[in-house]
Amino acid sequence: MDQILPLLFATLYAWLDFSVSIVYQSLCKNSYPTRDKFFKTNGTDAAGLQIQLFFYGTGSTLVTIELCKDIPRYICMAYICVKLPVYLIRKIRLFYKNKHSLSSLFHSSDKMTREEKQLISYMKYSVEALYVRNLFIPAKYRPSSRALLSRIVPTKIYEFRDDFRFSTRIICLYSSVLMFLFVISIDLIVTYLPVLEQIRATIKEWFDFIFLKNAFPVPNLTAPFICAVLLAAAAICLQLAIQLVIIRRNLLQVYRGDDTEVPHRKTLQNVSTSTGNVHFAGISFNEK
Repeated sequence: MDQILPLLFATLYAWLDFSVSIVYQSLCKNSYPTRDKFFKTNGTDAAGLQIQLFFYGTGSTLVTIELCKDIPRYICMAYICVKLPVYLIRKIRLFYKNKHSLSSLFHSSDKMTREEKQLISYMKYSVEALYVRNLFIPAKYRPSSRALLSRIVPTKIYEFRDDFRFSTRIICLYSSVLMFLFVISIDLIVTYLPVLEQIRATIKEWFDFIFLKNAFPVPNLTAPFICAVLLAAAAICLQLAIQLVIIRRNLLQVYRGDDTEVPHRKTLQNVSTSTGNVHFAGISFNEK
């Protein structure tokens, strides 16, 4: 994937796949049962679907729900469709820029690997090189981050650093968690909003039976339910952000030889290994 030709074919494939996905989605071939299947099973496998269709209808609201469920997938596909041509253009420019300056070096060092040749081409501009240069500069004299969010978010909340970058493993893990959180929140709201009125009626009947009253006030559950789901999602996002800050602090400690907060090698159970790996995705448990 680090050569021009594979990047070209990958870009063409990503664009074609994205276009076909949009066309296929526009045909509305979803998982709803057909009319023949509905009457064949006497509607037993679509009871929940009937409630949702009665509540949301079959118009624009249903289309909006289907589009919301596909937002994470289309965001990922759009990112790939944009990022691959960027890599391709960057690779072409780098190839023509270093064709003459590094030709003698490459010919004299045939045993160099592809990664070593790439590292030589942009090593002085890398995040790692910037980190090493900052080691010799006092903290108060180091240049501030050039990121746009660093000018908005106060330093006491989160300090952006241009000389640190999370690994691909961490980015993929936490991006997957955020997308899963988005999908599960949408599913919860879509699934339970139509039945909240039934739940409210059941609660009212129980309270009327217990307190022997016929007018026990039970408020509408729609707004509290949506607020509860959104607050839970916001709390999880805040926890993920705090964990990212902790991972960065632990990695910077490891870089300077301080491994006091890193779990040492020991025998772990399968469940604790999986949960601990999510909690501290910055380092493997097989490392010290």
